[in-house]
Amino acid sequence: SSTPGPTGPQGPSGNDGADGSDGADGTNGLDGATGATGSTGPQGAQGPAGNDGADGSDGADGTNGLDGATGATGSTGPQGAQGPTGNDGADGADGAAGTDGTDGATGATGLQGLQGPAGNDGADGVGIAQTLSFTSPNLTLSDSGGTVDLTSLINDADSDISNEIQNLSEVLTEGNTADAQIKNVTDPTDAQDAATKAYVDALQAQIAALDARIIALEPLPTIGEFRYGGVVFWIDPTDNTHGLVCAIADQSSAIQWSNGSYIVTGATGVAIGTGAANTATIITAQGATETNYAAGLAKAYTGGGFNDWFLPSDDELKEIFLNGAAIEATATANGGAVFNTTFYWSSTEVNFEKAETSKLTNNGSAAKGWGYNVRAVRAF
Repeated sequence: SSTPGPTGPQGPSGNDGADGSDGADGTNGLDGATGATGSTGPQGAQGPAGNDGADGSDGADGTNGLDGATGATGSTGPQGAQGPTGNDGADGADGAAGTDGTDGATGATGLQGLQGPAGNDGADGVGIAQTLSFTSPNLTLSDSGGTVDLTSLINDADSDISNEIQNLSEVLTEGNTADAQIKNVTDPTDAQDAATKAYVDALQAQIAALDARIIALEPLPTIGEFRYGGVVFWIDPTDNTHGLVCAIADQSSAIQWSNGSYIVTGATGVAIGTGAANTATIITAQGATETNYAAGLAKAYTGGGFNDWFLPSDDELKEIFLNGAAIEATATANGGAVFNTTFYWSSTEVNFEKAETSKLTNNGSAAKGWGYNVRAVRAF
């Protein structure tokens, strides 16, 4: 039969033959149809940032969106620090008068007042003309009815002290024999005098007790307080009812310490409490005209109605500037002024040529002929 038989099993591969020479390239076949897109591969690593492009022109503003709803109120924050005290408001109208309180206990009887003026003279009475004459050692009284001898009434030789007449020299040499009319005020023997003294002593004790109560009720002074004619800048650590105040403004911005020539005054007190004595010493040494120099000008100041102002000592002046901010705040609130930035005089002398000075930022000394500021102080 001519029909081929089934293909037999493949034989083993033969050895590769030698490579033949490349044939000529065939023509490109038609592109096949695009296959379906495969699944997205994993994202590659971030490439380096490219250079910024040029800024584009601003676009037109969009229309404003509607306001959002108001959010809920947050919790209240902590209270801020106390602000400075405001100015006093206008006085309110007077309230209705309160009912009268009950009468207090009757006070102690006061001292007897001064004697009133003399009354008018009464009408002249009908008298008898009499003449009193003394011809040592006789004293006589005469009238139209005769003469009476009064010599026995002034005789110091008898023992009756009710008719004695003594002058001061006799009292000093003989003692009090004229009816005990010269008194021992500190230790009276007369009953009425003793009663009067006891009353006065008791009244003085009551006054002292009342003074103590007034002091106890009065608020204690504080640094920076406007009081006693000025601003409190020092309180005595041993008695907090006493201290020093300074004036609310300067008495001068350019006055010399000396009175025209350099001398040693002896005003060398430095410590707190020596300013008043320094001031008196300077004025005694330098004399009139007191208002031509610092200590005299401070002494002449009468702020607050007081006349006991003085130029502060070196330590007193330094204490003022330690409390400078508080003093300035109170001074300006009461019609005064802040401190100048230049030096102020103290009453403390360095030598015949110089005296101590201070200002807000530092201390020093200067020639007495230079013109500096003065701010007076006083003790309370």
